[in-house]
Amino acid sequence: MNRKYALGLTIVELMVSLAISAVLLLGVGTVYVGSRQSYKVQDQFAMIQENARYAHHLVTKEVRQAGFQGCARLEYLQPNVISDPSSLPGALEFDKNNFIKGHGDSNGDGTQVPALPSTPTHTPLAGTDAVTVRKASSCGATLTGVMTVANANVQLMNSCGFEQGDVVMITDCESADIFTITNTPGGQGSSTTLAHANGSNIGNRLSKNYLDDAQVMKFEQVTYFIANNDDGIPSLYQSAWVNNGGAVTSEETELVDNVEDFHVLFGVDNSGENYSADRYMTAEEVESAGADTWGLVTSVKLALLMRSDQEVGKAEKKFTFDGNTVTTPGDKRYRREFTTTVNIRNRTP
Repeated sequence: MNRKYALGLTIVELMVSLAISAVLLLGVGTVYVGSRQSYKVQDQFAMIQENARYAHHLVTKEVRQAGFQGCARLEYLQPNVISDPSSLPGALEFDKNNFIKGHGDSNGDGTQVPALPSTPTHTPLAGTDAVTVRKASSCGATLTGVMTVANANVQLMNSCGFEQGDVVMITDCESADIFTITNTPGGQGSSTTLAHANGSNIGNRLSKNYLDDAQVMKFEQVTYFIANNDDGIPSLYQSAWVNNGGAVTSEETELVDNVEDFHVLFGVDNSGENYSADRYMTAEEVESAGADTWGLVTSVKLALLMRSDQEVGKAEKKFTFDGNTVTTPGDKRYRREFTTTVNIRNRTP
């Protein structure tokens, strides 16, 4: 073969080609790693925002309805309570000073002030706040007959799924009573009878003979707080009254995980006249100002500290919560504060 016409690569050309290929591969790899890291960051931020939106939706919906009892505000109509508190998880307190309560731990020692209405299974995280809401449910059933005497049974359509043991409120906007159902009502959608006999009640008489313009609604008590779940992840919990086979108990439900802190401030109308917050106070400050101060609360500020599920990047990150800038405590998760202010509808005109 004539070497003059032989084709091929020299060592120099081969080395140059390999060098160019290596540079191209390095560039592609760098772009891939950067894109993967960017996707991970965006995914974690999206998770934080989704969890925060859901958590705020759950808490604000309840806080906004605090003190609801139909068509009359608590400052004008105080319900007569005959439900026996000894059969309930914590005292049944529902008046203008007990429709909403905060529980603060500004000392960070794990002691909530004022105390929670019942002791939860999952211990609230030290330094976090909690809030309790009491109200009637939005589902109301109207009477189908007229009570002839104050101790007569209540006749209605069971459109709200009433069961034996439920704590319910009956009201006609002029009077209101809270009692525990002592019989087994009819099924959903059927005409039914609600009895309020002694045993689960301290008396069997309501405050009046209600007519067919009255409504019956379930009574609800729910507390929101932060605690570690069974996997050690800080989460938002709900402790609510539920009927378990005729007995009312407090049942805890984990709502959203990776919620690291929860602070609550209460807007107080010190004048008691314009229904507008003059000052925002912690739960401890409201409690120390006197029990009547809870009746002046017109709005609530909620602040949640959310964190990412995974560590992202190599460096610790700074975040701001409750006006303080903090460096992440020993991990590389993203954290972000989400705040909202809720007006309590049943405290404003």
